[in-house]
Amino acid sequence: MGYGIEHYKTLGLLWDTLHVDNAERPSDEDCRAVIRRLTDAIEIPLTVATDALERPGGNLRKATDEVRERLKQQWSSTH
Repeated sequence: MGYGIEHYKTLGLLWDTLHVDNAERPSDEDCRAVIRRLTDAIEIPLTVATDALERPGGNLRKATDEVRERLKQQWSSTH
């Protein structure tokens, strides 16, 4: 299955993307933006609560739980 880079973001596999004018020769501002984004990627998870919202049954897991339930129903109906 192939995905474009933006699809990874919708799957939760990619936190963010950056636009640069020339990836082979990034400007100083491009480099600063990458450093800021990497710093955020490290710091933000440290400040986010790891409460029940992120656990199975929490709001962030609702879609995953729904997929699992549907697969279980399909499996049960065929076996």
